[in-house]
Amino acid sequence: MPFIYVASLSDYNNGILHGVWIDFDKCNNAPDVWQAVNTMLAASTSAKIYNDIAEEYAIHDYEGWPFKHLREYESVFRLWAVYTLLRDEIEPNLWEAFAEFTDNQGLALSDIDGETVGRFYHPFHGPICLLQPG
Repeated sequence: MPFIYVASLSDYNNGILHGVWIDFDKCNNAPDVWQAVNTMLAASTSAKIYNDIAEEYAIHDYEGWPFKHLREYESVFRLWAVYTLLRDEIEPNLWEAFAEFTDNQGLALSDIDGETVGRFYHPFHGPICLLQPG
């Protein structure tokens, strides 16, 4: 369900739209995601026209992720780590609620870890008061 659209910056800077949507559910690991980025860069139109090498990419769009903001220069390896954490720890029907939680907490992708997931599921961390009968 989560996708990112990565674009070749050399193409973008030359007025050419060249990129690819990457479906994380269809990847087996972070190197698969990285391979998809490199395959897109290797097919760069701008690199062929200007006899150059396309080396840089940016994330220009994303869908299906449980957060509201994604910087264009996030590491695909960090994205994969967060994806596997969320895939394994948060039920898909709660991803939208998790997005609200991370947005309300002002959290960036780099802040999402197991502790963040724990706070999402157990938001109250104060003392537990047990009522004693009569």
